[in-house]
Amino acid sequence: DGRITQVRFFKGSTANGGTHTGSVWSSAGVLLATVSFANETPSGWQSAKLAEPLAVTAGTTYVVSYFAPQGHYASTSNFFADPWTSGDLRAPAANNGRFLYASGGGFPQYSFNATNYFADVAFQPGTTAATISVTNRTPAADAANVSRTAPVSVTFSAPVTTGYAMTLSAGGSNVAGSVALSPDARTLTFTPAATLAASTVHTVDLSGVVSTAGAPLGAQSWSFTTEAPPALTIADRVPVPDATNASRTAPVSVTFSGPVTTGYAMTLSAGGSNVAGSVALSPDARTLTFTPAVTLAASTVHTVNLSGVVSTEGAPLGPQSWSFTTQAPPALTITSRTPVAGATNVSRSNPVTVSFSAPIGSGYAMALNVGATAVAGSVALSTDAKTLTFTPSGLMPASSTITVTLTGVVSSDGAVLSPQTWSFTTEPRPTLTQSLFTGETPAAVSTNTRAIEVGTHFTTSVAGSLTAIRFYKNSLDTGTHTVAVWRPNGTRLARVTVTGESASGWQVMTLPTAIALTAGQTVIVSYTSPTGRVSQTTNYFTSTPYVAGPLTATRSQNARFTFTSAGAFPSSVATGTNYFVDPVFRYLGP
Repeated sequence: DGRITQVRFFKGSTANGGTHTGSVWSSAGVLLATVSFANETPSGWQSAKLAEPLAVTAGTTYVVSYFAPQGHYASTSNFFADPWTSGDLRAPAANNGRFLYASGGGFPQYSFNATNYFADVAFQPGTTAATISVTNRTPAADAANVSRTAPVSVTFSAPVTTGYAMTLSAGGSNVAGSVALSPDARTLTFTPAATLAASTVHTVDLSGVVSTAGAPLGAQSWSFTTEAPPALTIADRVPVPDATNASRTAPVSVTFSGPVTTGYAMTLSAGGSNVAGSVALSPDARTLTFTPAVTLAASTVHTVNLSGVVSTEGAPLGPQSWSFTTQAPPALTITSRTPVAGATNVSRSNPVTVSFSAPIGSGYAMALNVGATAVAGSVALSTDAKTLTFTPSGLMPASSTITVTLTGVVSSDGAVLSPQTWSFTTEPRPTLTQSLFTGETPAAVSTNTRAIEVGTHFTTSVAGSLTAIRFYKNSLDTGTHTVAVWRPNGTRLARVTVTGESASGWQVMTLPTAIALTAGQTVIVSYTSPTGRVSQTTNYFTSTPYVAGPLTATRSQNARFTFTSAGAFPSSVATGTNYFVDPVFRYLGP
């Protein structure tokens, strides 16, 4: 027999880092002692003294281990190929050395290749009688006014094994609960399943306690008295008694000093009549809330009556009654207008809205006018009855002063809003740009090698300006290109040499002076290709006119071409073919 006083291990290098703990176990895996290492050296043998020497018995097998959180442990394979003896200690060959891979450590139940991981003990031989005693009780024996919810615990002078029994009783009956042993096996804790009875003597009985060293503890018994149940009081009221200007929509609530049972009654009345509403108890059973079904009457005394309230401990609260006065109806105001008064450049399609500080009733009127002319549209009230929206039937007149008139607006509380008028100015008509073949690319390259003028015949349905000409260039269409604009009779309106071309793709040439076109006017845009290898798609135009915005091109007039190296009016028609000469047309939108 003897005592283990220290746990030791050999550190091969600083790679074996982190906080190390040493443990001594029974052969069955019961933790008998544990210690953390401190003040380690970078390498070599490390030692940690147990807080209390562990008594061990001759002929009994124990396991010593240490936890290496970062690995890199020292080892020697086949060290335990034969039993190893050192003084009074003997390490068997079978099932040695031991290991366990686990992030938090644990009983090393596995072994491999008779490896020595250099976990060791400091042993003092000699017989030492094991003893055990109670070092602390919570609550203490004969304690009074003890919490009815706190656990009951007892702490021993040494770790204990399983087989113990710990009960708590009151009035001859056991209290339901659970018993747990602390990780260091020195403290037993009884946790009641429910709050303990108030002002009652409770008795703790303890038996079967044996230390890990085999020392038995005689049966133990002690008692304590729990605290009296607290009186039930009101901790808070909302609104407070005699409050004025109380909200007409907020719920009414009362909070108690402790949880209450069902069986309560809470009413709200005004002028001798109960107010419709619902009562709910909060999840912690401490607050009753009355939620009115409707807005409370303004400037009116309301009375709360409360009865049948009993705490979960059985403490009753006498009938309660208090009153408060609700706020006067608020003045009705406008909180926002869209667009705001005096706004300019306002979108002609956006709705016009006005929001109020409170819900309003029916009977309102909202109108928009340009001078004496009404703007057609519809008026709708939002779901919360706080916003009126005028939605125009179409676009409002451009660059116009629009006057909004609002009458007959009354809040649901009866507050009247005087007639309102404000104005704003709409945006001008937008300037738009349109081409015929935006996003299109040709299907092929012409096999022609003669210089050629190709173009597109189109008509505009609105007045505007031709500002540029686009054409699609393939890599074979080289040389200097010119673009031109023609009347259908062959009169040339403009001709410009193209500059800044890329190797291929859409090329854009801005005209030095934009050409004004009237609604219904037809022109031809063209470009000259000195190589003749123009881009094209045959049968692009069909019997249905090709329309892009206000621009229209027809099959019978497209595409235009003439063979020329100097540039000339493209009078011939390759019916249905598109040579991808495209106008850039600017006009005013609606």
